[in-house]
Amino acid sequence: RTREPGAGFPALLERVWQRARTAPDLRASLDILLGLDGHVPPQVQLRALSTTEEAALHALWGLTWREDTTTDTATVTATATGESESVSAGAVPALDLNEAAAEEPVFVGELALATTGRIVLRGPAQGPLDRRHLVGGV
Repeated sequence: RTREPGAGFPALLERVWQRARTAPDLRASLDILLGLDGHVPPQVQLRALSTTEEAALHALWGLTWREDTTTDTATVTATATGESESVSAGAVPALDLNEAAAEEPVFVGELALATTGRIVLRGPAQGPLDRRHLVGGV
């Protein structure tokens, strides 16, 4: 039995990655990756992040799966259409990264989709991501 072209999990990941690469901005790309383009709830990806990756997403976009009523944090919820949206309880909006991109970067990191379907991030103190385990090798 031969596999149909464009079928299966690897093909889904390729489509998600291509859609994320063509998104209008970084936040839209992240939303596509978090929900695997509407195939999973965003909380699944957020819960799969390492502590470092979770801290980076929380610092940059205010995203977290944790509910903390003692501080002003933003959480991600899934809408009926499967898209993610930020919901905050009095939180200060995260920095507009599109505006900040015009300024000199403080550090450079990487955001990618692993062949396992997880989002992976590289922070400033980490080595480059292993290209062999990334969708599209980038």
